[in-house]
Amino acid sequence: METVYLKSGEVYIALQPTKVITVVGSCVSVLLFDKAQKLGGMNHFVHPYATLPGMTDANYGEPAMRRLLREFQNAGGNLKTTIAHVLGGGSHPKMNDWVGINNINVARQFLVEHGIRITHSETGDKIGRKIIFDTSSGLVTVKPVGS
Repeated sequence: METVYLKSGEVYIALQPTKVITVVGSCVSVLLFDKAQKLGGMNHFVHPYATLPGMTDANYGEPAMRRLLREFQNAGGNLKTTIAHVLGGGSHPKMNDWVGINNINVARQFLVEHGIRITHSETGDKIGRKIIFDTSSGLVTVKPVGS
């Protein structure tokens, strides 16, 4: 099985069984898994809102969510059989708590607006998280990082 390390501002759609790994603090990762197609996708965004109108960088919540959804559907993902995981959004000692909270809110709102069911959410708190996503089974492992 291939292993991919997802960095902030990236979106990855697994066209073959893949282990996708990332680490988030105040950032958020949204994982999509189409149970019928056995298709997985994941993003990792840093900020909830773009600083300038029209920015489409996947470091920002809405553009990252739009890109994840578009690429997931282009690869054959069907939203009727897709579930989502929302992970991250922790407090950061050098940042205001609003970054993590707003990252979480942007992700959840987008998923609700598109009718995608959130089946797993580990968000907030004062920890980082290492996320390991097996795209062949949809299995997600979350390990705490720091405190």
